[in-house]
Amino acid sequence: PGVMQLTVTRPPADFAPEGMRLGSWTLAPAVETAIEWHDNIYYTNTDEVSDTVYHIRPKATLASGWSRHSLTLTAIADVARFSDSGREDYTDLIFSADGRIDVQQGKYFSVRAATMSLHEDRSSPDDPGGITPTEFTLNRFNLGYTHNFNRLTASLLWEHDETDYDDNINQDGEFIDNSDRDRTIQNGTLRLE
Repeated sequence: PGVMQLTVTRPPADFAPEGMRLGSWTLAPAVETAIEWHDNIYYTNTDEVSDTVYHIRPKATLASGWSRHSLTLTAIADVARFSDSGREDYTDLIFSADGRIDVQQGKYFSVRAATMSLHEDRSSPDDPGGITPTEFTLNRFNLGYTHNFNRLTASLLWEHDETDYDDNINQDGEFIDNSDRDRTIQNGTLRLE
């Protein structure tokens, strides 16, 4: 799966890594490797091009072990190298921070901030057909508050996403301006359960 997706299988809880203790923090480093064979890397109807892709996916999570409040820092990379089509190589990077500020029992603020440097997959209907995959930056900020009223829980969440696409060049050497694809999305959610 891609860097933003969960793997299909997970190890049983008894075999899950515990990480390394660093004072009141736990560091959980990991690395995953994958080999992908693709029979049509450009998703074309004719003249398909096949290739083998080699992935290395390092990941590190640093989580607090505090009795109140919490903070988790995560860094993930997906380094993909194509065997024959070097222009398709990419490196996706994700850095995130997730926090919880406890007010009282059952009442807390949640904060999440992330910055991601990603590439647009060739299967995307919006792919402009550049000589290399179009890269973009996604910055995300979420702020929430949860309040537990006995058996009723109310949650308020505000989400802010900013996406910024890099420009590219097509097969004929013409400039592809992706500034019109940049966008900012904001959402507010109230949930009662």
